[in-house]
Amino acid sequence: MTVGCGNIPNLALYNRLFSMKKHTLQADFFAYESPDTLPDSDGELLAYARRALENSYSPYANFKVGAAVRFANGEMLGGANYENAS
Repeated sequence: MTVGCGNIPNLALYNRLFSMKKHTLQADFFAYESPDTLPDSDGELLAYARRALENSYSPYANFKVGAAVRFANGEMLGGANYENAS
């Protein structure tokens, strides 16, 4: 991929240093009517997301977010939003 940037003197060097490769991410998911209907493994994932929610810091939006994902190898990763004044 090449990048067109107005006044960069050496565009070929810029493109070599900052070139990107395209990757595709695919996700499959199920939607449940209530947390009570989740299979045990998905209940664990929901609990992980709720624990991540405890790390949310949103004094401006007042909208806390916690999320979790389980990889194909079974490992789980959680995250939360964290706002700052800037």
